[in-house]
Amino acid sequence: MEVVASHLKAKAWELVGQPAADLFGRSSFNRFYYSTYLDVRRELLAIASDAPTKHAMMPDYLAGQIVKRLKRVRLKAKRVDDHHLMQQCSVAINAAKSLSDMLKGAYKTRVVADYMPDVAVNFTGDEGDFSLDDIKISVAKNWPHRAKSFIDAIRSALRNDSD
Repeated sequence: MEVVASHLKAKAWELVGQPAADLFGRSSFNRFYYSTYLDVRRELLAIASDAPTKHAMMPDYLAGQIVKRLKRVRLKAKRVDDHHLMQQCSVAINAAKSLSDMLKGAYKTRVVADYMPDVAVNFTGDEGDFSLDDIKISVAKNWPHRAKSFIDAIRSALRNDSD
């Protein structure tokens, strides 16, 4: 899906000045969001069978259930004096919170792209870059990669969790 988003991004920039540029630009934001969300959902389901599959529930699940689970693992690590795992858990807790925040913002942008046609895509940025509701496409393009690094940190800390 990320490849489709990148293609839509490039096509939008090619069409600057034409009405279709806005449509391709919006679609690129949408696809970058879905690429991110679907990757996060797949990865979370692999490490947490109770992970939600609905968009709206994912950020709260990360900031709630995943953070609680990581805190339990960190407490267990503290009890056995495993400083490395304690550090991994601290990093993962921050990653879960950051991923939650990122998904909330990305979802908001996706909603603007899909349901608010009166908010125009702004093509006045650097060549190849444009924005929607003050979010640059270069930021949206980075969502999947940022999500992967956050998920990697979470997975690493939960690797030995038996819960």
